[in-house]
Amino acid sequence: MCITLGNTLGAVIGFLLTTLFNEEEMLAWGWRIPFIIKLLMTGSVLGIAVFGGLAPLIFTWLIHFFATPKAPALYVFGCALLTFVAIVAYLYEGKTKVKLTKVTGLLRRFAPRNDE
Repeated sequence: MCITLGNTLGAVIGFLLTTLFNEEEMLAWGWRIPFIIKLLMTGSVLGIAVFGGLAPLIFTWLIHFFATPKAPALYVFGCALLTFVAIVAYLYEGKTKVKLTKVTGLLRRFAPRNDE
C-alpha cells in the first residue's frame, strides 16, 4: 500500500512540475522542488512516529494513571485539538487565499537567474 501511494504521489508531483514549468526552468532550478517536498514530508513522518508510534505506550500510561480505560480519549482529543489550532493558525496567518499562480510566481521570483 505505501509503495503504491509513494509511486502515485511521485508521479503526481512530477506531472505538476512538468506542467507548471518549462524545460529550461526545470533544468535550472525546478529539479530542487521534489527535495523540498521530501523535507516537508520527513517532518510529517517524524510527527507520525512520535504521536502515532508512541500511542500504545501513552495509552497504557494514561489508563494506569487515571485508572479508567476511557483515559486514552484524552490523548486523542488533545491531538485533535492541537491539529485544529495549527490549521486555524495557518489559515489566518495570511488572511488571504493563496492561488496556484501566486505560488509559481513566488517560486520563479526566487529562482536563480542567468544574467549574461
